[in-house]
Amino acid sequence: METPYLQYLNDKDQFPRSLVHGPIRRFLRTHLDLLPPGSRLLDAGCGNGIESGPYSELLEVHAVDNQTEHISHCRKTYPNARYQLADLARLGFPDDHFAAILMNQVIEHLDRPVEVVSELRRLLKPGGVLIVATPNYGNFAWPLIENTYHRWFVTDFDAEENHGTHYTPDLLRRHLDGFTDIAVGTVCLRTILVATARKTP
Repeated sequence: METPYLQYLNDKDQFPRSLVHGPIRRFLRTHLDLLPPGSRLLDAGCGNGIESGPYSELLEVHAVDNQTEHISHCRKTYPNARYQLADLARLGFPDDHFAAILMNQVIEHLDRPVEVVSELRRLLKPGGVLIVATPNYGNFAWPLIENTYHRWFVTDFDAEENHGTHYTPDLLRRHLDGFTDIAVGTVCLRTILVATARKTP
């Protein structure tokens, strides 16, 4: 039986949550689709695996999460990808290992986001890309969503409690310091920040 949070992840394509998660997925796929076949991709905080797992027929997909149930679910659903339980701040991969790293709605949950971003930068190949999505607390709409829809309808997930860092565009840029070609934008009526950043070649 699924835990409430895994069910929450598996239901994110259902209306009305699809109004938020659909644009995020389109942004992510815009960048993942550019990777040459065989490229090595890391999904940092993979959840239910839906963002990276479908690419495992084309790419060498590695994914990590800190929840045992998520890893078990992903291994059953996407057997061609490689999953492991891990702390994002201390990953066992070698330097310069991945062509791209995906971090979808993860960074806001982290206790030590700057430390994690530094670790992910270590893992990227020179010229590799970090792809990030996170709620935009610099816009009035996301806090409104948290205090209405999340409070009334998603009773098993408290966004206010679980989102330790409230990102604005400026804060996200600061936490991506050390990368080059940092681009921060928004999707879904500016409720979600989306960003790409590259490791210096």
